[in-house]
Amino acid sequence: AGVVTTLVSGYQPYEWDSVAIDTAGNIYGAGTTPAVFWGASVFELTASGALQSLFTNWEITSNPSAGMGGLAVDSKGNLFQTDGVINNRIIKFPPTGNWTVFAGSSTSGNLDGVGTSATFSFDATSSIAIDGHDFLYVFSYGAIRKIAPDGTVTTIASKLPYSSDAIAVDQGGDNIYIAGVQTI
Repeated sequence: AGVVTTLVSGYQPYEWDSVAIDTAGNIYGAGTTPAVFWGASVFELTASGALQSLFTNWEITSNPSAGMGGLAVDSKGNLFQTDGVINNRIIKFPPTGNWTVFAGSSTSGNLDGVGTSATFSFDATSSIAIDGHDFLYVFSYGAIRKIAPDGTVTTIASKLPYSSDAIAVDQGGDNIYIAGVQTI
């Protein structure tokens, strides 16, 4: 109907570079917050309207790209974020406990493997998509990569022209979309 609603007014976390929504209607945001240098943080705006910090300054760095990258939530409530530019990895934030590196070795490349034996080449704003079976999808410089729930990374398309990092997938994982310059 074209109605615009502001969910949170006043002070908010410094910057939300990506968002994800779970099946209960909770909204998660990832981005940077002022810290000693830059702090990567993850926040939640609950369906009831409460704003809370889940992982404040989970990484502090001198790189202003900290905390930038796509965000997705799986059916178990785990959040996944592409941690691009210098780290080239995917971070997992469980509903309880500490964050871990789910996939990627921080080395740039497109090597398939399990967990930290795989490599990615991300930009600062690389997005991430998830299907109805909890498989993750990312665009890693010229390739579409699929990450299984156990962390196994496989390349499903390569030698693609580099365009942008926008990626989406349908619930069945049958159709994957990437956006480019005037192209989908």
